[in-house]
Amino acid sequence: MKKIVRFCLISLTLCFAFVSCASTKKAVSEEVVEQPEVAAPVEEVVNEKENNSFIGWIGVKGKDVDFSAGKVKLYGKTKLGTFNIYVVNSQNNEIPVFSVSNEFSSSGFFLKQGNKIYNLNKDANIEIFALKTDFGIKIAYSIPKVAEVVVNFECLKSLPMNDFDMVKISASVKNTSKNTNNFALKCVLDTVFGENKKYHFYTSNDVGIKNETLYRTMKNEKWFVSKNDNNAVQILLDGADITSPEVVVLANKLTFESNSWEPTVSSKKTFDNVLSYNDSAVCVIWPEKNLNQEASFTESFYLAVASDGAKTYGYDYILAKEKNLPMESTPVIVEPKKEVYAEPEPVKEDRFIPNVKFDVTTLSKEKFTQEYIQSLIDRISELEDDGANTNRTELLMLNAELDAILEVLRQ
Repeated sequence: MKKIVRFCLISLTLCFAFVSCASTKKAVSEEVVEQPEVAAPVEEVVNEKENNSFIGWIGVKGKDVDFSAGKVKLYGKTKLGTFNIYVVNSQNNEIPVFSVSNEFSSSGFFLKQGNKIYNLNKDANIEIFALKTDFGIKIAYSIPKVAEVVVNFECLKSLPMNDFDMVKISASVKNTSKNTNNFALKCVLDTVFGENKKYHFYTSNDVGIKNETLYRTMKNEKWFVSKNDNNAVQILLDGADITSPEVVVLANKLTFESNSWEPTVSSKKTFDNVLSYNDSAVCVIWPEKNLNQEASFTESFYLAVASDGAKTYGYDYILAKEKNLPMESTPVIVEPKKEVYAEPEPVKEDRFIPNVKFDVTTLSKEKFTQEYIQSLIDRISELEDDGANTNRTELLMLNAELDAILEVLRQ
């Protein structure tokens, strides 16, 4: 009974601590988030019929939007419907994650309806609108009598103690035609960080990639990183609420400009082309879906960025999300740690141990992770189950350490 009560208290404390962190996050976001764009004059906004459509908000037509939070800056050029993501380093310099050539137009989304393919940031007769949100930006593409596509860029934290360093990208498609149709989405990201290095990309297994590659599943690789000595972007394509792609291709950027939906690549071909040298990009294709009139679907994935030679923590976020940790948008890191238990201090008499104080200044940030706290709880439970054979010194020291961690979290 005592163990159950303690477990409940610990659970309540953790919930309280994470809710407090979430409140802190909200406060921080309020400092960096500007007020949403005021609706444009009547002649610049979506008409009344469109306001009741899937887009769901009055978009600002022709006005660029941007959003900055922590290490992330989002920028959308609404004249073309193009976008870019910047990583902000310690000198407050903004470094583009994707190519800036031709107003960011080498990155973007494609929609296929039946056999018809639409390049959303290049095709004519596509209406484009944009909006700044509380945590990022949205860009909407309206193809009359065909479909509406809304791409939402939302800034997140991979670790509660970090600045914003992640972006969740969700693209929603709604069938606005009068008939049932098949639709599919494709996204091309013209990466730049790895193009002057020996390997353009690295997999989750730290395998370097210098040739064009096609994947039919991301269950093994999980993610790719494009990086140089200073900056990195991690493209996360499996796990948690990420929608599984049908095909992922790493190839020269011009390979994705052909009229075919799925590009043809050779595993022996480098990222070179007669028109462009060392020009690599990522193409993500999701499975085709059949939509009735007014029906919709959403495809989602994540990006994590880092600067100043630091590593990205995007997959730690995904693992935490899969473990259903309380703080969905700001989970803690869940990496295995070599050091798990504190060394017990020698105590002459048991009666002095209950009053032992754990020095909180010795606690590193790794000890505030969900995994480390759980390891303490598990070890304490294991010792308590030993009964008369319990190592009481270790038990009380671990309890003291746990109490110290929880006290810091409460603050």
